Amino acid sequence: KMEAKMGVDQPEPADTQPEDISESKVEDCKMESTETEERSTELKTEIKEEEDQP
Repeated sequence: KMEAKMGVDQPEPADTQPEDISESKVEDCKMESTETEERSTELKTEIKEEEDQP
């Protein structure tokens, strides 16, 4: 029984508090979004520099 439980990802794990899960997920999303924003701005500046060069 234990092996089956561990093998399958439960959408709502009863062992952990859903509050902690949602908070950590939200933080992960925030981190990812900021990283993507920084990367996109870096890419934009790189493209601009290339365009400025004759």
